[in-house]
Amino acid sequence: MVIKPDSTIGLYDCTTYSEIRSFAIPNALAATLSPRGTYLQTFQKSSTPQEKNLVLWNIHTGFTYRLRIPGIAAVELSKASGSYVAAFVAESKSYYGESKLNYLTTDGAHEGLVPLRKEGPVHDVRWSSTSSEFAVVYG
Repeated sequence: MVIKPDSTIGLYDCTTYSEIRSFAIPNALAATLSPRGTYLQTFQKSSTPQEKNLVLWNIHTGFTYRLRIPGIAAVELSKASGSYVAAFVAESKSYYGESKLNYLTTDGAHEGLVPLRKEGPVHDVRWSSTSSEFAVVYG
């Protein structure tokens, strides 16, 4: 993966050095590939509050899944097929703000908050080796 100065992200075959696909991503702040190389995840600065700023691109089809997560601070794709996304939203507005953890599926079928047993900041989230579960350090 190469992030070019013209806001284009190019994906290359490492054996032939040929470009597989390119994506024009204006205002891209970060990009990463899924562990199996199936998805490209991009995070871009929102120009409006309604704009969806986390995008999962299917590398083979170029199809886009767009998610809007206000205040997102970190995101990670699972390593399993049929990938899942964990997103972290940091404290907001003041010292007494709250942290939230969102759980999303890449096909857009599920999107919502992860209920935690007590209030407090979320410190870390990691997928299990099977990617069917994840652990959260919080409180």
